[in-house]
Amino acid sequence: MGKKMYYSEFEDFSFDPNNVLGVVRTVKEAQSLPAGTVVGDTEGGHSISDQVAKALRERSHRGWQAITWNGESWNYIRLDW
Repeated sequence: MGKKMYYSEFEDFSFDPNNVLGVVRTVKEAQSLPAGTVVGDTEGGHSISDQVAKALRERSHRGWQAITWNGESWNYIRLDW
């Protein structure tokens, strides 16, 4: 079994919409994403099912966050493990 990569909740993070994964279709896919992945959308999280959103939330210290970037409202989550 490989070593899990872990991102500290105190690590510097700068939001970049060019690096946001906008589509995660299944819980299995959500569980297989590497630590450090940022998932989000400008649809208020409506493009991600409740089950997938929960699986992502279970991998994040901060949970879902909201940010305005160049006038667009984003909801995103960064996976810590």
